[in-house]
Amino acid sequence: MFVLMSVCLLFTMGGLRPDSTRHAKNAPMPVGWHDEFNDLGGWKPIGLENAADVYAARPGAMTLRLPHVPEGFPWSFQWSGVTATASVDLGRYPIVVARISRVQKGSYAHLDLEERDYSGHPVRTLRSSTVVEPGLSVLDLGKEWGSYTRRIVLRLIVGGALTGAQCEYAWVRFVRREDLPILMAHPDWQNVVLRP
Repeated sequence: MFVLMSVCLLFTMGGLRPDSTRHAKNAPMPVGWHDEFNDLGGWKPIGLENAADVYAARPGAMTLRLPHVPEGFPWSFQWSGVTATASVDLGRYPIVVARISRVQKGSYAHLDLEERDYSGHPVRTLRSSTVVEPGLSVLDLGKEWGSYTRRIVLRLIVGGALTGAQCEYAWVRFVRREDLPILMAHPDWQNVVLRP
């Protein structure tokens, strides 16, 4: 009885909190697919004439940079990015999250996602909201596309001013809904394990 009362007292005084953040720090967060950008070889340029420069300014991050456009560029802003393909069980890992760790002034970042048919034509597309400062870009694919295993084409986008644009992605992951609050509170969380 004394032990139970002590635990209750600790909860009410804030010494112990029954939240998922405290528990999750003791174990790796499961992910259905992820890239922590320790090797950039899995990402290919989007088939645009203004391909983004892609490099690692530091370990565990991918910088996308667009230079000054040539004279006569027909639009008022520019964009480009990189692409990769992931197979994910959206029933278990319905949320795709990307951590954008840096955004140059006048630039933006977002995710584009596609599901394609057998001939390679898009049958479903989604775009995340635009991020103009460091933060998370989040989409609930399970809610939008259902809870099946799907092959998804991901595109990480950078865009912005004609004088140049740049952003840095720290990671991209497919996670469980219950783990999203942890990533929102701790966007630099590194303790993850692949469990497809």
